[in-house]
Amino acid sequence: PKRTSAQNAALHAALTDISKQVTWHGQKFSPIVWKRLCMASWLREKKEQPMLIPALDGNGFDVIFEKTSELDVERCSELLEWCYAFGAENDVKFSAGNMVAMSCR
Repeated sequence: PKRTSAQNAALHAALTDISKQVTWHGQKFSPIVWKRLCMASWLREKKEQPMLIPALDGNGFDVIFEKTSELDVERCSELLEWCYAFGAENDVKFSAGNMVAMSCR
């Protein structure tokens, strides 16, 4: 089955906490950008490379990967765990109740 609504809420809460507290290479990013950064890094860690394709307009490259809405329960739990670990490594204080989906496998 696809991710649960509790997992979706926890993922977005975690990404919001990360976006508010982490400055990456001198920049702050929105939760949407953090979702893409975390998803791409998690996939690389799992040896499931996101696709890097030359842009259609010839300006740089585009990164293509699975949408988080398409994740099943287990993969969403793994991504959440990855986000929490990244946050812990970067001193993120997660909101109360944010980690509820950890047990939603």
